[in-house]
Amino acid sequence: MLELKNIYKTYSSKNGVTHRALENVSLKFEDKGLVFILGKSGSGKSTLLNLIGGIDDFDRGDIYFNGRSFNSFSEKDYTYYRNSCIGFVFQEFNLLDNLSVYENVALALNLQSKKEDIVDKMLEELEILSIRNRKTGDLTGGQKQRVAIARALIKNPNIILADEPTGSLDSETSDEIIKILQKMSKDRLVIVVTHNKDLAYGFSDRIIEIKDGFVLKDLQRKSNSDEHISKPTLVSANLLIVPKDKYVQKEDIDDLNATIAEKRQDYYIMIDDNKNRVMSLYPNVKEVINDDNKDVFKPYIYNKEDKIIEDVTYKTKLPLKKGIKLGFASLRRKKIKLFFTILLAILAVILTGVASSFTSYSLEDAVSKSIYEDKAQYLEVASSFSVNNQDYKFQEGDINFIDNLDNYSSYVYSQPLKLSFLALSTKVDKLIAQDKLIPNEMLNGFLVTDNISHFGYLQKKFKLIATKKDLVAEDYNSGVIISSIVANTLVKYSQFEDTYGKKLSGLDDIVNAEKYKLRIGSRSFPIIGVYDVENGEIYEHFKQLHDDNYSYAVYREYQSVANSLFLNVVVTETFFENYKHSMDSFQIRVETTSSENRTQAADNIRSVSSIDLSIASNEIQFIDPSWTRDNFTSKIENMADNEVIVGKNFYDNLVNKLYNKARQDEVKQLLDAYNEQNHYLNIIKVGSSLSQKDVFSSLKDIKVVGVLVTNRYDSRLNGFYMKDSIYKMVIDSYYQPDKALIELQEDENYSAIVKSLYDNGFRIDNEFVPYFIEFVSAINKYSSLINVGVVIWFVIVAILLYSFMSGSIKDGSYQIGVLKALGANIKDIYKIYAVEAILIGIFATVFGILGYYFGGLLANSIITENFYTFYFPVFIFKPISILQMTVSTFAVLIIAIIIPMSRIKNIKPIDVMNMVN
Repeated sequence: MLELKNIYKTYSSKNGVTHRALENVSLKFEDKGLVFILGKSGSGKSTLLNLIGGIDDFDRGDIYFNGRSFNSFSEKDYTYYRNSCIGFVFQEFNLLDNLSVYENVALALNLQSKKEDIVDKMLEELEILSIRNRKTGDLTGGQKQRVAIARALIKNPNIILADEPTGSLDSETSDEIIKILQKMSKDRLVIVVTHNKDLAYGFSDRIIEIKDGFVLKDLQRKSNSDEHISKPTLVSANLLIVPKDKYVQKEDIDDLNATIAEKRQDYYIMIDDNKNRVMSLYPNVKEVINDDNKDVFKPYIYNKEDKIIEDVTYKTKLPLKKGIKLGFASLRRKKIKLFFTILLAILAVILTGVASSFTSYSLEDAVSKSIYEDKAQYLEVASSFSVNNQDYKFQEGDINFIDNLDNYSSYVYSQPLKLSFLALSTKVDKLIAQDKLIPNEMLNGFLVTDNISHFGYLQKKFKLIATKKDLVAEDYNSGVIISSIVANTLVKYSQFEDTYGKKLSGLDDIVNAEKYKLRIGSRSFPIIGVYDVENGEIYEHFKQLHDDNYSYAVYREYQSVANSLFLNVVVTETFFENYKHSMDSFQIRVETTSSENRTQAADNIRSVSSIDLSIASNEIQFIDPSWTRDNFTSKIENMADNEVIVGKNFYDNLVNKLYNKARQDEVKQLLDAYNEQNHYLNIIKVGSSLSQKDVFSSLKDIKVVGVLVTNRYDSRLNGFYMKDSIYKMVIDSYYQPDKALIELQEDENYSAIVKSLYDNGFRIDNEFVPYFIEFVSAINKYSSLINVGVVIWFVIVAILLYSFMSGSIKDGSYQIGVLKALGANIKDIYKIYAVEAILIGIFATVFGILGYYFGGLLANSIITENFYTFYFPVFIFKPISILQMTVSTFAVLIIAIIIPMSRIKNIKPIDVMNMVN
């Protein structure tokens, strides 16, 4: 069953000295029996036991178990062998002190994936059931040895190996332990290593004595049928004693020949009758010659037939629960080191979160977070294609996108508007310091909304501080709401008086007195409300603009304020539709593509529907012969896109300035020639001081069908009348919003809205956005440096974590060695230290994430409170950061386990156990 052939084993000390442990050892063992291996310390007996147990390697030779060579064993085979076939009772017991008696014994079954139902029975047989729940560290030596025997025996192994099982026990306890082993040997092989000859000769079935790595004697107990030693006897492999007056009999020769055949080497036989001389020549056999037990034991001769037995193996699997318990117990042994390790890991997790936050920091996230924390109620949205608000007008698709994005949106039309003030039935009809208003173009444009009734509840900028009493829907569609900065200027510099001599004294006078109106362009509108501009602070700040010596820097500052929503007139969509189609401040220029001849030809455009049809036939001179007074009305209704009626002044300008004379009969030819030379009519919008961009320049191939002839004082002389749909297209192409005001609801997904805006070519112009743009730019600039710093710190922490785990594995090498000796595979060992890593990882990750989250909130709060008037999220907590923090932490811990474990996974258990020393 078990055979050793020519086994050699040496050890090298740290100083390089080689020590021979075993040399040319060949032994065979039967399937059962109690075998003692005797020898002094250092003779090689424990080494021999470790080789048999598969927990140490030999240098040369081979060991066979059930006919299978150890040299063919894989690590998996060794694991199965130790798990299923060997029960080891170690010299130092090698119990796991953090487990109870019951758990230590059950561990052997756990590793075989067997149930634990026979543990108590085994404990009872070994008389240790009463201490089943005690930790093994609290037991006596005898109790520990019984536990070790129970752990070895419960696996029902083929072989039990006991290394000095009585070395630290008293004689009475020693006898008890040996008797237990003797009982076990009735149905299995039990090999006991000891230096106690009395025990060996008293209880063994076979004694193998080793000296200096050699087998000195190999004896077996005589049976009752054996004769008393009075004949030639082979008392050792190297010595045949022939008593006087006796001859060497045939059976003696057979024994000698069997020994010679087994050794398979040359022998030299010498005859000598001088005992002392023999002992002096061969000191190694001195003990054999003087052995007092030669009458009880005889040389061991293996005379069994070799047979190959298929051994039963059990798949090793340490239960997770047991692995967790061992992992917890391991952590408890190094509390202080564990505390600082977790602390460092937490710092690494926090820094990873910071780096992740900065790496993934985006303008969209910052804006969304600021909106959410400040409970902002609107977003100012413009096109990202424009440099300023007047460079780009929203197209129909932009408006549709914004309308579909949110439940409600208002639109801003930034048109510089000249303001004046009307007072009906007043004694004075002008403003003093007219040129010193802030400035004359005090109104920056329109904010068009159909939600005016709710508009006053926006707390950030548009809180209504004065409204007309008893407002009705008609008031909203005809009146305007102005900013407090405009209203305060009007109150301060107005000399208007009512019929009773009362001057304007406050905002209520503006919104509640019917006679006070706001004039924009050539039209006047009632003021129905005033919205607050930061409680008048801005107005007070810019008072010096009314003085003759105001600072240009202050004026520039004012201009930057004017570009926001502070100076917009708030109106409804109905109001704005009516307003924009009644304006006449367009101009028409005659141009060529080469810009050689650019001449202003008319100063307003109109739709043909504005012509009084009742008198049109008398006022229009028809150029196109297909147009007559009789069909004029039907022609107007079916007018072509390129057909126009022009005023007399326009006609004269066009003809005279292009060709220096007017020949009415040749107008059509002249216009055709004009078009052939690639001239075109360019319609532009002109304000009081600024010309806006050209908004419509596609009126080519114009066909003048008639000239409106009126008296020279009629403004229609400069008119340019076009089809209603074309007129609307021209007007609408100019009056397009350049900004939108999106109202936010509390339950909305701000991040999705902001991201959608940025992804579709818009930008957000709230006053805090430039700060975030600057911050994002700084992060992008220094992101590499930040990441390098975090990586360096993380490497340092990784090294420290590696040191901790490596130290933990080294400290637990004794435990690892014991588990491997019991048949645990490397996966089982990983479980224990994976538990340690997971526990450290969970603590570090959870507290790191909490530290990052609450630390980030605190930092954001401090930064916002001390440096900004709005919420400034320097640190943004995002799911991707949690993932990165978790993954990076566990990745480092896994590496910290794998590297040191890889160093010991292929090392024999005995070497692993000795690493701690």
